[in-house]
Amino acid sequence: MFRLRATYGRDTCLNLFLCGYFDSGYLGYEAAEGIDWVWEHRIDDLAKLGL
Repeated sequence: MFRLRATYGRDTCLNLFLCGYFDSGYLGYEAAEGIDWVWEHRIDDLAKLGL
């Protein structure tokens, strides 16, 4: 995320659409980097992100 924001600006955001299983270590890493995610079984959450 640091590299994306350095290249494209501070307002850059990245949202992951996750399908399958991801352990807490992976999700913790993504959260620490400022990356949000949406689970495939909660696709309506994309609307909350304005997508």
